[in-house]
Amino acid sequence: MVLNDRGGVATLQGHGTLQIKDSDPSPLLLPHGFPDRVSTRMAWHGSDLRETEQYVYELTVADLKEISEALSAFKTLGLDGDIVTKDTFPLPTLQPKLEALCDELHQGIGFFLIRGLGPQNYSVADSTIVFLGIQSYIAELRGRQTGSGDMIVHLISDNEQSVPALQPGASRPSDGSISFHTDEVGDILAFQDRSTIKHGTRAVLASFYAVYNTLAATRPDVIETLAKPDWLFFYPHYHRRPILFYHDGKLMLNFAVESLLGSTYWRRPVEYLKPTAIQLEALSLLQNIAQAHAVRFHVEPGDLRFINNLAILHRRDVYTFEEGTTERGHLARLCLRNEKRRWKLPVGMGDWGGGLGSSWDEVFDQGEKVERIWNIEPMPNAFFPMRQYGT
Repeated sequence: MVLNDRGGVATLQGHGTLQIKDSDPSPLLLPHGFPDRVSTRMAWHGSDLRETEQYVYELTVADLKEISEALSAFKTLGLDGDIVTKDTFPLPTLQPKLEALCDELHQGIGFFLIRGLGPQNYSVADSTIVFLGIQSYIAELRGRQTGSGDMIVHLISDNEQSVPALQPGASRPSDGSISFHTDEVGDILAFQDRSTIKHGTRAVLASFYAVYNTLAATRPDVIETLAKPDWLFFYPHYHRRPILFYHDGKLMLNFAVESLLGSTYWRRPVEYLKPTAIQLEALSLLQNIAQAHAVRFHVEPGDLRFINNLAILHRRDVYTFEEGTTERGHLARLCLRNEKRRWKLPVGMGDWGGGLGSSWDEVFDQGEKVERIWNIEPMPNAFFPMRQYGT
């Protein structure tokens, strides 16, 4: 893979390999109002981050003690397990550190990882409360992720081929590698790693801002394609909209290849029009450039990962299990919003035409009549309400 920021033209050749051909400067223009280049810390390259691991916050002994005290204090309140807030889960010393990490999500590199919460130290219920307690300092609003109101989605892959028995919804089978994408909803994503894989897993992230700069310099027509409102999504509902937006001085991306092309678990209806050759080329270039700019990092059980879902692409490599074991890959996911620091969304983004979240604002509706279900573990045939674990 060869990348060149000196005005060459990006082309897709062979088996999805991105190359840049020297040529005359492209006469094509960027969509009206889109920047020639974005200069911000969000436009990082993987090589900028691999050495320092500036995105990992390792909890100190004092931090862990304060978290343990907050957990004990919460459990004495006798509240339902989902009523975890900054007020009910006090972290006075850790709070300024978490607020600084929150700034990284919205104004910095767009992601971070918190390490040190060994799963062996907590029950499933307690580890979930700790997850929610720390999360409440990063982004206080939690969104519903399914039509039935599931607040936690479990992404599962195991070594015994038992995953297909799980119902797609609150518990989603997630075998094999996944292409770069953003999730269908949520300003911020939070993942708690509950995997039991001996050697851990690897996560892969890429800054769309860095991808954008490469495309703007080499293939502005691809940016125009991504910004056209003619992309046909069939999940979570049939709708058409752009993949790429530029609004309030910020680039925002929202798409998953599976919601455009389908996958093993999400079948695309045959009657729907397929993406055009131009759109497929744009998706391929986006994937290849993201791969060139990506950072890969090791993830350990207990890690908490927070990602700006509007600017940072994520993917995962294939899980590697030891033969003869019952190892399992398991991520518990929340979708979140920080009301004070949130990015203003453009018209049309997250407008799904009815059902759950006809706008992202509905996903974060805090009304008392809104159905919310807390399955703290993946359950194939029954709900496992979190409220049973409030004390």
